[in-house]
Amino acid sequence: MTALQWGNVISYDILVFDKRGRSAFIEVKGTASYNRRWVLQQKYAQPASDSIPLDRRFVCCVDLTPVDQEPVVYVFPAQVVAEGLHYFFSSRFPRSPSYHLSLDFKPSGKTRVPWVKTVGEYINASKYIEAWDDLGVEPVRA
Repeated sequence: MTALQWGNVISYDILVFDKRGRSAFIEVKGTASYNRRWVLQQKYAQPASDSIPLDRRFVCCVDLTPVDQEPVVYVFPAQVVAEGLHYFFSSRFPRSPSYHLSLDFKPSGKTRVPWVKTVGEYINASKYIEAWDDLGVEPVRA
């Protein structure tokens, strides 16, 4: 079961919950311009600062760039997003209020080093494609 969040009460787009009282808070980010690259607020680099338990928070990154096919949906735990941002920026974040999670980029200053992983490789992004079970809620069956 889901509920859309209106306004900015808890700062998440979708609340998912089941009959047993388990819940997941999902922030949705989309890109239609840059393949596998999303703009995120600073807060995603420091997920511990939120009052909602870390294991209940997710960032659903939707890639709308593929032509003539369904969008690719990544269901990332908030901690994985933070790890990807720290890896790319080497924990030296810009002063900007937003950062980008770019799965096909290597960390700043290491773009030409052949053995250095991209952000997507580092966080094993393919593991999170359509990973709805990771939300930890039981689907309602008809």
